[in-house]
Amino acid sequence: MEYTDGDPEIYVMPGSVATGEAAEEVKTKLLDVSVAQLHAEDGTRGVLYSAIFDPAFGNALFSAILRRRRFRGRSGELVGSHTRAFRAAWGESHPDLGPAVLKAEQSNTSIVFGNRFILKIYRRAEPGIHPEIEIGTFLTERNFPYSAPLTGAIEYRPNDGEPMTIASLHAFVQNQQGDAWNYTLDSLSQFFEAALARKESDFTGPDGSHHPFDLRKVEVPAHVHESIGSYLDSALLLGRRVADLHLALSSDTIDPRFAPEPFTDHYRHSIFHSVMSRSTETFQLLRQRLKSLPASVQADAQKVLDRREDIRARARLISERRIYSLRTRVHDDLGLNRVLHTGKDFVIVDFEGHPLQATSERRIKRLVLRVPIRRRGRLLRSTPGRHGAAGNHECTGILGALLVQLGFCYVLKRLLRHPRLKPADSTKRSRAPTAAGALSSRTSPGRSESGTSQTS
Repeated sequence: MEYTDGDPEIYVMPGSVATGEAAEEVKTKLLDVSVAQLHAEDGTRGVLYSAIFDPAFGNALFSAILRRRRFRGRSGELVGSHTRAFRAAWGESHPDLGPAVLKAEQSNTSIVFGNRFILKIYRRAEPGIHPEIEIGTFLTERNFPYSAPLTGAIEYRPNDGEPMTIASLHAFVQNQQGDAWNYTLDSLSQFFEAALARKESDFTGPDGSHHPFDLRKVEVPAHVHESIGSYLDSALLLGRRVADLHLALSSDTIDPRFAPEPFTDHYRHSIFHSVMSRSTETFQLLRQRLKSLPASVQADAQKVLDRREDIRARARLISERRIYSLRTRVHDDLGLNRVLHTGKDFVIVDFEGHPLQATSERRIKRLVLRVPIRRRGRLLRSTPGRHGAAGNHECTGILGALLVQLGFCYVLKRLLRHPRLKPADSTKRSRAPTAAGALSSRTSPGRSESGTSQTS
């Protein structure tokens, strides 16, 4: 697809043709994915529709991966392949794995094959290695237990240019009970019901204002623990799994794609210029649309505009102060909807990164000490249109307290103490910010800027 502005993009649009009675069935059951009615010269009539919903298409893709087949075209070929983990996921018995399309809200299309595999077809293809294949291969080869093993892939190899990943196949996560987002909503619903049955005075918290990191030392009252149930322990466990993941991604010090790297001055300045450029664009857009915003938020928006220079001054710390930290590969789109809950544990999935970003950008090594905080907003985000606004605010407030105070404080503590990810010079670190501190938007109450900064 070519645009009048910007670079062209490649989209995967598989199609199937149904004729006769099959065409009538498509019109009845799959009208929303029907593209066009076809008329052949011999009088045959048919329907062109999305092949995703054609079981024969799903089976053909699975067979291509299983048998490592190639399909030659005029401009290139499709190539299927599988990993060593494929046989283990397939098992000794091979029942009929009828394909079923998932209807979840995603930036790609997923097809489930029984309870053995899940095939993800990427709607947008880019030349070069795909982050999900790269990270999935890395974790699978090291038998990382808290992600779904990568079992295969399909790529398009053009006659000219780099290969493009079209689809990836993963082992189906057994005993899954939905994603962590829905698990959180269910847990919080139970909490609200229990909380409403108690007096407001039962829920007194620590006196004064506290930074969330400081609250990790405050013991949760017994009646609060009783009201929220096992979710407190789940929040801590989720934090551990996020730490496990990023420690695994930084475990290879030889492979240049994954080896932790120092936070160089060049990279620091590139972040600074990126932040300043985006802030300028954001302030301009906010100023242009200020009058069109709801009256209830215009005052807050104006406060942001009034503090433009304060915000930009905070960003200048990135260029003025050296950061002694390491950066490594991360899950670049981590959210509760990217975590599956199995009842007793969590499995982290979907390593493709944000689909609106270029593949090269999704593969950039990030600030390893800042990963849990950088992702906190995404972990707490809700899916628009799925829940009421009031429910979203309530869930975010409670969930934020639980995750930040428990799970992600554990992550930071574990990552900061790990010898592989510590800044090389602890004496310099006292005079200059770490990755987490340099990009902080505020300090903890009662702490000066010259002390240790905390990311908010």
